[in-house]
Amino acid sequence: MLLDAQAPSDADFAAKRDQIRDSLLQGKQQQLVWSVRFQLARSDGEVGQIKINQDEMKALTKTGSEEGM
Repeated sequence: MLLDAQAPSDADFAAKRDQIRDSLLQGKQQQLVWSVRFQLARSDGEVGQIKINQDEMKALTKTGSEEGM
């Protein structure tokens, strides 16, 4: 449960801006790689060989509010 929210200072934001951007970019790149891999597997008829771990998928796709951020 979120009790208080404070915007970061300009100095804190500036210091972590590149790190945040890189982290978001890496996540989007990984999403793209898996999306392309799945599309290729689907077109090659390999879809039946791909097993999705639903527990892991839920853990990876939780929003910040679900994690208590």
